Amino acid sequence: MTSWQAKPGDVLFHGFRRDENDPRYHVFANNVLVADGHLQATSTYRRLHPANRGVVAPYEALTVHKEKEAAFERIRAEHFPRCPSRLGALFLFESHEAANAGNANFFGGQLTILEAELVNVHAIGRFDMRLLEIKEDRWDEFAHHYWSGHASTEPLWEVVLDGSIRLRGWEPYGKRLG
Repeated sequence: MTSWQAKPGDVLFHGFRRDENDPRYHVFANNVLVADGHLQATSTYRRLHPANRGVVAPYEALTVHKEKEAAFERIRAEHFPRCPSRLGALFLFESHEAANAGNANFFGGQLTILEAELVNVHAIGRFDMRLLEIKEDRWDEFAHHYWSGHASTEPLWEVVLDGSIRLRGWEPYGKRLG
């Protein structure tokens, strides 16, 4: 992994899909309301409460890339155990510009971007999202590049966090499930 680091108090950027028809949005809206703008990575929750190791994040449960994520997780666990797992992580960006680029390139411009202050950092890393855009026969090879912190020719950096954040400006989006 690269020597990039962040610490509590640093400000990054978090995106979420504001779609009333998407159950993930309703879970997000409820959780930020109940927790006064704080979000904790599911991986952190599982680590702090081992009896709940079966709890999954919405991304884990609903991604269409389960096999690829499993391959990347296997390589991480075997060769890069100090890197944060993507499974259950919070995904962030270093700057508003990077968040906008990630939103446009990977999410069709559908994310709402908010500032996110790091509150607790167990494990964090910065990785090139473009290394995820590969065919199945090269997953292991590119997982090694990804977890090593290597960059593609046109990197788009994401920050993977096992920890917690406090969102700034979350109030208009918070609402109870029901």
